[in-house]
Amino acid sequence: MPHPLGDKMEYLGKDDYGNIFGFDSAPNSVYYYGTDMSIGEVEQYFRGVEKGYSYQTNATVISFTHDKESFDIAYYQEKNNTSFNTNKKHVVSLLKEDYAPAKKALK
Repeated sequence: MPHPLGDKMEYLGKDDYGNIFGFDSAPNSVYYYGTDMSIGEVEQYFRGVEKGYSYQTNATVISFTHDKESFDIAYYQEKNNTSFNTNKKHVVSLLKEDYAPAKKALK
């Protein structure tokens, strides 16, 4: 089932995973989108206050707060850093739990 995130992000698919510690808990998902937007344009694509950046091995994570809800968007400079193919310049991703707040924060 696609999870649209506005007209400037093309839904590519999702990765499902379980608990990495081996505890009995519900699995989670990561949604991936192709985009031609720069990291600055992604920041402006969502309403709310951009709280800052953190860095993963292959992505920059942008943290947002909108209407007292927080969400993170991972921005991949190199689209080859994910397993999804796209003709877009970049790939962004977010956790399933971040999808609803991000969708509410679209401009």
